[in-house]
Amino acid sequence: MRDIACPMQNLDGDATHLSLKCVKECVKAGSPIGILTKDGKLYLPISDKMPDDSQRKRLMPFVGKYVQVKGIFFERNGTHAIVITDAIVDGSTNALFTARYRDLFCLPAKS
Repeated sequence: MRDIACPMQNLDGDATHLSLKCVKECVKAGSPIGILTKDGKLYLPISDKMPDDSQRKRLMPFVGKYVQVKGIFFERNGTHAIVITDAIVDGSTNALFTARYRDLFCLPAKS
């Protein structure tokens, strides 16, 4: 879980190579929070309500951490979003996100 500015502006900013200090500073300064997968897809967290509620406060404890998430996955014109129903910290730096049946699951790498 990280800011979305760095991976958009910095070609070296990916899911496994990031500056935790930079991520936290960007989020603290107001950069939106997103989920960047190992394969480079960026998912924007959204609520299940219309109008949408901010997910920022709910996701702040996960910023800069690898997480496992479950929820409802959406894709529209190349933009990815997820209504997160469950998020737990994953200590693995090799987390792999896969999309199935409109749900997003993060599977820890095999040991």
